[in-house]
Amino acid sequence: MHNEVRGTPRDKMKDPGLSNVFADVIRYGGLGAMFTLSEHRRKGYGRLCAAAASRRLLSLGINPYAYIELGNAASIRLFREMGYERTEESDWITFQPHM
Repeated sequence: MHNEVRGTPRDKMKDPGLSNVFADVIRYGGLGAMFTLSEHRRKGYGRLCAAAASRRLLSLGINPYAYIELGNAASIRLFREMGYERTEESDWITFQPHM
């Protein structure tokens, strides 16, 4: 797990030295931006990645949680099957400076 990741998940997948699954793990427990190349989906790689990240965070005494877009049924199902529970909804707000 890296403390900081730059670029998008798709950028990471273009490097042949990296695996076929990507998950951004925030040091305070958040899992987000999970991505699997389309040709490797439905093989359990996302579940393995999320489970490994969750176990690692728990071993550090950090309670993991996931950020999932409301319409992402596959991710919602995956995390629910792993024992995660929906606790709240939130909105992303960004600042666009006027130049």
